[in-house]
Amino acid sequence: MDYENFFSTVQRARSRIILAHIRRACNPKGLPREKMISKENSQPFTFGKYLFAHNGTITIPDELAGALGEWRNKIRGLNDSEVYFWFIMKKLAEGIDLSAALKDLKATLEDLWTEARGNHPDKSRPYVGLNIVISDGENLYAYCGYEENDKLGRSLCFGDQPVFEMSYLLSEERLIIASEKTNREEDWKPIRNGELLTGRIVDNEIAVEIKRVI
Repeated sequence: MDYENFFSTVQRARSRIILAHIRRACNPKGLPREKMISKENSQPFTFGKYLFAHNGTITIPDELAGALGEWRNKIRGLNDSEVYFWFIMKKLAEGIDLSAALKDLKATLEDLWTEARGNHPDKSRPYVGLNIVISDGENLYAYCGYEENDKLGRSLCFGDQPVFEMSYLLSEERLIIASEKTNREEDWKPIRNGELLTGRIVDNEIAVEIKRVI
């Protein structure tokens, strides 16, 4: 049934930018399944012109939520990724660009972990993967961020790249960004740890820029 619903939705989708979030859900709060898959806890998240999806886990979401100030009131669900989303939205609303917002996020998580790690004896770090895809309706961005030790894990489809290393496929007609490449026949390129990809239309062509952020 899930496959049939997915296939039907894909066939109907029509947009210049399409963002799908299809993966196993993390559950740092130990939520029951019905809450994990509820609408308010499902990605992608939206706010104004922005669309956002995260692959990873914020292991101290309550502490990060405490850094949101009034923006904490916008949280609707219990998903750790939603807290990440609102942190980025807050920074963008303050006039900070995405690169700087990502740097602030990582620094904030590390500072919060220094203060809170004694309260979490069952956890070893503040996050596992900060990978995101985000769009403002005109541009498409993808950030790949993970701890170096996670390079030991391997990708699910082919096992030939680090588990959190993202991939993109660029042609004249389309730009595809994925958690990992989905085939070996096409010329997939890596988005490496600490890199931010920006995709936009320039002179009626798809242009891609990649820069190191962290």
